[in-house]
Amino acid sequence: MDDIPELDLLSVLKERITEAGVEVPVCLTAANSQKTPECVVLSFGTPRQSETYYDLTEDAPMRISVICKRISELEAMLDARKIAESIEYGSLDSENGSYEVTDLEKSKPRPMPWDESGRWVWVFDINLTIERNA
Repeated sequence: MDDIPELDLLSVLKERITEAGVEVPVCLTAANSQKTPECVVLSFGTPRQSETYYDLTEDAPMRISVICKRISELEAMLDARKIAESIEYGSLDSENGSYEVTDLEKSKPRPMPWDESGRWVWVFDINLTIERNA
């Protein structure tokens, strides 16, 4: 049986963030503001039930929140807009063939309440469905 390639969604999303010109670290957990004063946080929502078809392909719905935390509100807003635009005009399809995006919707970037550490936060959500071969 063939090995299924590792899901590379996060590395593809990180690459889109870099291509957008955002030069702060990308974190997968809430970052400590003392150690990482500015960053982009990728937060995965609870996935909905995936669907498997007769040909063993699987549709897996996902939600990712992209959180841009900066000292300057303008920089937080610009980072969120740059990333959202790069996703709108770019592709999140796998580079190693592990999945294909079949549906993608995103919200508009919006401000969140001021971070307790004194940072400004802008966020948007990506709702996507990926198809994988089992």
